[in-house]
Amino acid sequence: MPNLKFYNSKDFVRYTLVGASGVLVNLGMYIFLTRHFGFPKELAPILAIETSVLSNFFLNNFWTFRKRTTKVPLISRLFKFHLVVGASGILNYLTFFFLFKVILLNDLLANLAGISIAAALNYLINSSWTWRDESQT
Repeated sequence: MPNLKFYNSKDFVRYTLVGASGVLVNLGMYIFLTRHFGFPKELAPILAIETSVLSNFFLNNFWTFRKRTTKVPLISRLFKFHLVVGASGILNYLTFFFLFKVILLNDLLANLAGISIAAALNYLINSSWTWRDESQT
């Protein structure tokens, strides 16, 4: 894996906006599945999460990192993105759990800290690995 680094603020802002849109996609899909199709509330998050992951991937691929030169096939980038998102989700939860249960921080603050740490790492890894700009190596 290449060195993790912050490439530029424009990519980071776009990545953050895509992430925010992913929250809306996730919530919208969850509401659509549970309220309009009667989908079980225990299963709907799985489809909602995957829908938002796919939405985020394609928005990042065709908007955030569109100017990056890469020879990595689209399907490989999608796989890498899923790995990074999964790992950052685990980091998010572990950070939350530690701050909330061990440090006894307020649950909302603990969750926000987990989200912030995971989001930053998510950007750094995806920017440096999934969409590594081969013209800069």
